[in-house]
Amino acid sequence: MAPKMATRNSSRRRAGLHTLPAQVAPVSAEMARMAEFFKALSDATRLSVITAILDRELCVQEISELIGMSQSAVSHQLRLLRNAGLAKRRRQGRNIYYSLDDRHVESLIKAAFEHSTHTPGGRLRE
Repeated sequence: MAPKMATRNSSRRRAGLHTLPAQVAPVSAEMARMAEFFKALSDATRLSVITAILDRELCVQEISELIGMSQSAVSHQLRLLRNAGLAKRRRQGRNIYYSLDDRHVESLIKAAFEHSTHTPGGRLRE
């Protein structure tokens, strides 16, 4: 009789680590899209741009003045945000106005900000 081989979960149990629930699936297309979404949010410059357009639509010049960046840098960040599905644009005459893609993005940004102001114990950071 061949010796019993330890499975990944049994070795994790012995090490005192929790096992993964049975319903956790391998990386799916949805998970990959979520990772790209969070990757787009992981840059402080892009978060500055998102914060600028959080409550209203603005053109590149207005965003540039608000956050103190060049227009070309703002345009580059907006392109990345649009590609990630976080921002959208609307043309009015010669101007292009940018805003958040939908209210889900706004809710997520506001929740992340609220979370970032608390310490792990739930107290406000000073």
